[in-house]
Amino acid sequence: MVLLHLAFVAIVAAEAPSVGRHYREVHELTALNFEKAMQPGSSWLVLFYAPWCGHCKKLAPAYEKLAEHYHRATPQFVHIGRVDATQHSNLATQFDIKGYPTLILLRGGERIADYSGARTFEGLAEFVDEQLALPPSAPRRPSAPKKGGGGAKGNPRGAPAARPSKRGAAAYYLYMKQSVIWLLTEADPVTAALSALAVAVSLGLGLIGLLVATTAPSPR
Repeated sequence: MVLLHLAFVAIVAAEAPSVGRHYREVHELTALNFEKAMQPGSSWLVLFYAPWCGHCKKLAPAYEKLAEHYHRATPQFVHIGRVDATQHSNLATQFDIKGYPTLILLRGGERIADYSGARTFEGLAEFVDEQLALPPSAPRRPSAPKKGGGGAKGNPRGAPAARPSKRGAAAYYLYMKQSVIWLLTEADPVTAALSALAVAVSLGLGLIGLLVATTAPSPR
């Protein structure tokens, strides 16, 4: 009987909602400690979630990373917390929670802004930094390249501006090296694919030309 009981406990633990397993740094806020946590001047990003919510479970790793990022910073400007809205319906009602997950930025308990962007670490960090006027503390999401901007002479995303003005094998090798590095690291997939195709066609035509030039005419 004891073994059956232990097996039952193990099965229940394995099948329990996984939304809490990812959280170590995130503060668990409840109806009992919420008001005390919201000290005057303190800033909080609060996640209202439901244990059965699939989107909440998917958000958990990024939210834990966000908590580690801000809680371990010196000085610490913001706290990261969460509220189980199914257990603390009074808090959910107070903030008019309509769905899960809902992310709200608070200062001194007062609502500053709601987050509606991508549920990623980068997106959340950018939102917190901008709303609290903090210096950027995490990598920004890549932005779309501006038309006519970016690299030298208007080339997009830092592409090599032009062929080298100096002649010689060394200069041409350096230019080609910079071009390949740019294609592999900076260029968008379409540009990289088209460039690779152009190189392949050029090499093919060059090889054909070389064969035609070196092939002696057959004697009649």
